Amino acid sequence: MKKLNHKNALSATVSMLMTLTVCSSVSQASDIDIYSNATGGKTTIMLMLDTSGSMSDCDLAPGTSYTAGNEPSGTTPGYTKYFCAVNIPGSNSQRKHYDRLTRLKDAIFTLMDSNQIDSNSVAMGIGQFSSQSGSDNVYTSADGVSGKIVVPAALLSTTQRTAIKTAVANLRGSGGTPTANAYAEVAAYMLGETTATGSSNYQGYFLLTGGNAGNYAICQQWSGTTCTSWAGWYSKSGFTPSGYTAGPTGTLAGYEGRVYLGEKTDRGFAKSVTTSKSGAKYISPLSTTNTQCNGQGIYFLTDGNPNSSYDPVSVMQKALGSTGSSFSVPTTGTLPDGSESGHGMPAVGEFAKALRNQRASTTAPNRNPLGLEIKTAVVGFGSVFNVDRTADAAKPVAQRVIRTLDYINSAGVRTNEQRDYYNCSLITNVDAQNACNWGAKPHPDLPSSVGGYGNGGFYSAQSTEDVVQSVVKFLDDVKPEFEPIATGSPTLPQDALNPLRIQPYGYYGSFTPKPQESTQLWVGNMNKYHIFNGELYNASKTIRLIKADGSLDAAAKGLWTDEGMKGQLPLGITTNAANEKIANRTLYTNREITGTAAPYAASEIGSLKKVNVATLFGTGSTALFVNDPDKNYWLNLLGYNVAATETVTLADLITKPELRQVGSVMHSTPILLTQSGKISYTSGTIDTTDRDDYLLFGSTQGLLHVVRAGKNATDANRGKEVFAFAPNEMMQNQKNAFLSETSSTLGKNNLFYGIDAPWTAYTQYVAKADGTLTVKDSGRVAQNASGDDIAIKGLQWVYGGLRMGGKSYYALNLSDLDNPELKFHIDPASSKIYKSSSTTTGVTALSYMGQSWSKPTIAYVKFGGVKKLVMFVGGGYDPGYENAAYDQSTTTGGGAGVYMFDANNGDLLWWASANATAAGGAEAFTDASAATINMKYSVVSQINAIDRDSDGLVDNLYFGDLGGQGFRVDLNNAATGADASAKKGNFAKRVVRLFNEHATGGVSPRFYEMPSVSIHDSDNGYVAAVAFSSGNRSSPLVGTAVVDGNQAGSTTSATDGVFVVYDKDVAKIDLYGTPTLTTPTALSSLNSNMSTGVAITGNSGWKYTYSSTAGAYKGMNELYALDGMLYVNVFHRDGTGIGGSCGAGVKGDSYVYQFCLPTGKCPFNTTTSGVPNSVKLGAGILGAGLGQGRSSANNTGLIVNRPNTLNCTTTPNLPECQEFTTTAKLRQLRWYETR
Repeated sequence: MKKLNHKNALSATVSMLMTLTVCSSVSQASDIDIYSNATGGKTTIMLMLDTSGSMSDCDLAPGTSYTAGNEPSGTTPGYTKYFCAVNIPGSNSQRKHYDRLTRLKDAIFTLMDSNQIDSNSVAMGIGQFSSQSGSDNVYTSADGVSGKIVVPAALLSTTQRTAIKTAVANLRGSGGTPTANAYAEVAAYMLGETTATGSSNYQGYFLLTGGNAGNYAICQQWSGTTCTSWAGWYSKSGFTPSGYTAGPTGTLAGYEGRVYLGEKTDRGFAKSVTTSKSGAKYISPLSTTNTQCNGQGIYFLTDGNPNSSYDPVSVMQKALGSTGSSFSVPTTGTLPDGSESGHGMPAVGEFAKALRNQRASTTAPNRNPLGLEIKTAVVGFGSVFNVDRTADAAKPVAQRVIRTLDYINSAGVRTNEQRDYYNCSLITNVDAQNACNWGAKPHPDLPSSVGGYGNGGFYSAQSTEDVVQSVVKFLDDVKPEFEPIATGSPTLPQDALNPLRIQPYGYYGSFTPKPQESTQLWVGNMNKYHIFNGELYNASKTIRLIKADGSLDAAAKGLWTDEGMKGQLPLGITTNAANEKIANRTLYTNREITGTAAPYAASEIGSLKKVNVATLFGTGSTALFVNDPDKNYWLNLLGYNVAATETVTLADLITKPELRQVGSVMHSTPILLTQSGKISYTSGTIDTTDRDDYLLFGSTQGLLHVVRAGKNATDANRGKEVFAFAPNEMMQNQKNAFLSETSSTLGKNNLFYGIDAPWTAYTQYVAKADGTLTVKDSGRVAQNASGDDIAIKGLQWVYGGLRMGGKSYYALNLSDLDNPELKFHIDPASSKIYKSSSTTTGVTALSYMGQSWSKPTIAYVKFGGVKKLVMFVGGGYDPGYENAAYDQSTTTGGGAGVYMFDANNGDLLWWASANATAAGGAEAFTDASAATINMKYSVVSQINAIDRDSDGLVDNLYFGDLGGQGFRVDLNNAATGADASAKKGNFAKRVVRLFNEHATGGVSPRFYEMPSVSIHDSDNGYVAAVAFSSGNRSSPLVGTAVVDGNQAGSTTSATDGVFVVYDKDVAKIDLYGTPTLTTPTALSSLNSNMSTGVAITGNSGWKYTYSSTAGAYKGMNELYALDGMLYVNVFHRDGTGIGGSCGAGVKGDSYVYQFCLPTGKCPFNTTTSGVPNSVKLGAGILGAGLGQGRSSANNTGLIVNRPNTLNCTTTPNLPECQEFTTTAKLRQLRWYETR
């Protein structure tokens, strides 16, 4: 066989179309399976419940007449529900007002019977005060001075839920409110300590004898072992204190009786349930390992004034174990005294800080023996804590007790979520104010005197639902905030102004996956970086953006300021020179509101309308959205965090918090839009100056963003959004994505995807008088045939879909960014095509399209004898492929085949698939249902359009499908016919199936990416090497499991690899006549032929399988053919990945594999014989694109991490070392005719 001249092979520049494709570095982010949940260990809380006598209060207004009553709960276990029945004025009926304890029991039962709390991650237990039972939990009487553990904390299994309900059902309301002692008791349990002194010599009880038998007093304070303060009298016939021994007789207050000796009565350790203890200490429910992943807290519910805690410091010191000796109560800087004797509140305040381990410095000793942060939430239950919300909300903001503010999460970060905070300083009742400050979280928008003690939150609860929600919110507050693994994808966009030289900048779309959270919106950002030494670097070119493991280096700040595009969002409303309110952000939508009265209707239109102050709040004809039922969602996009149903006026907005967020940029790879610039020529190099660059990309929030790239490093407008386009269907289908990320609750299985597909641009420049190339008006004119002056204008049109965000394709005219226009909207969901002046309906061919994954290919053809600019896209994605074992049988919505639309008005010109048995609203069609073609599976990749004769018209289309097949379509631009319709019917000469690897049971190789096409000279003439790479992008972790691997989900997977087809027909001179076509045969294995390659003669091509373990290696992202080399991006499922905190992380690693074209035989030795060279990119599904070379701006090379030890002088053929010239070269125009 003749040795191929690889340097002269036309492997990169078959046509200008191919040049642009190769220069585009598309590196998509991974799909969500590879992101590990941050498991977080568990969250443990103890509910310490007030069961004092006042819990029997019904909270009626003073003087209200009522009839006491009760009824069975009807639950299992059951309890008696007590109520006060009040007559309803003007009626014979009564309204039941349940007492506080009943409402509390109802709340606990509601929680335990619901799924609001995760049984696998939340441990919960119950305590009560004052203690009313012994260690067997059998009711005796309330001691009035201590608290106890009733149910130890455990994960909320069915057994634990039943235990909690049983204990709560048996609670009774009696006794005092020993708040401080009870707080110390539950803390001792959490810490695994004790409150007991270990002595049985303390005077504890004084039981009267004789005729007063059955009455007793309880000791409250001691001097040594002698009681100095007694509380009484209590009455219970036959009472003998458990665990106490009879002591000497004597008199108390003149009454004869006997002292009983034992432990101090203000300690609840002996009374706590036996299973909460081991020996002389409690069994702590908290873990001391991996503590940063766990959350822990005390939920303290009280209904009245604290009392009966006469020696709280000594109880607290015991509870703090080894750190107790250093605990004392300062005279300032803690809570003030309460209103009743034995309040203990100064000690409570300082003790709350010790439980949070609040220290003077990070080097100071721990303040609790576990060194953990145990937060305390306080719930004020009952009328003393009630705030009239209506009256409070009517007050000026500064005078409101309840303030709706940005939520400060457990990491101390201000979020977009809104929650109620209490301005405790405005509460006048000293006991209520103390309770508020004890639990309240500080907030920068509240006085500094608020909170700072328990920091778990204060809640005012009046109803069962109030209690339920306070527990749920506290759990959310206690669980730790995990530091997410930021990830993303670098992109080096193609340059339409100068395709021969790649710009020295890359763009990185980062996002934060949060699979463990309930949000459906993963937020992200975009920033600009230098390409330096073939890698992405920060603004000063000193720090690599991507570290060796593939994670991002937070110290590498981008060129668009530290906060990137998100930090530059123009939000809010300002006043212009005419004293008019104007929105800083520019939003467009294709939506209109109709109707003269509510309910108003929203519908789609074929043009763009601005969403701004005038259209939202104006009057008359400009008030386009004043009656929009979704008006508040627009306000969120303008930067105001308002509730979806809140009534908001223009004047209100100034009081609303800012909402600044950008959706993830996962698969919508940015494209560079250059509106103008000049071409320069220096020392043989073509370059550009005076560029006006913009970046366009979609986000999962449902917006298409256009952002200024920046004219230089100091451009004040760099990174600022020019406008965003919000399609009407985004408002219809995922409007909650416009609200704050915490507003959605259905989690990762219901993520918002918005505009997540890659877009493309078509640009035509015209020259101004000074030589500037522009897409706008050149300022020059030309005369038409009639002698009229016609302005010479350029154009810039963009096209794109939604990927998993929907089925639509949109086209926008961005020639004037100040006045963008909607060219058309192709809507397969309704079989409609929306245009600026009309809507085409009944295009049934569209109904067969799936989700719009395919990046549009824009090119010229001659259709019906007329040259047309057209848009080629694949049929789309069938969501059934989310199942690894899917065997597609769908037709409608299945996404089979290829479609060609008029790129100017969106008309469907031609389509081909197994479903194309009729026109279906198209002007032409090709039935590809024959068994030898079988074009019936989803086509999701970009279509590779080849101009074989360099006449500016596309001749051949190449693509693969998700059913393991590869195709070529031959288009005849010189089609003949009696009329235009006949010519259109003859436009598609043939559809050829290049190879068929289809297999049943879901094990077909899936081709998600556009194939590369390169032309090579051989003894038999020119041959096209068409390369496909397979891999299950929908489920990257499926396949055969390996030891210590990352396999998840189905074990079904193809054995993936790269497939290179020798297309020996495309170069035939008589291709559009009646050629003898090559009959495809099975592809030969390259794995066993690396040293020799697979000969072109006698073979149909070759395939290289990445691994014999199905699913272990999968082809992901684009593949590139360049000067005889083929680079393929490959994901190793079982690679190291990145391990984040608490189980969060990114699974697997990405590599670039290097192959030689066309036969697979390289003119150099690979590092390991028989194995292709590869270079690791990092963790996750990353792509390596082609950008400016490491040694020269005139060269092209892979943008990958390079270790400092790499020596490319001695190893020039490694993929990370190879470079290619990008200077213009003369090519044979009609390569298929040169022989």
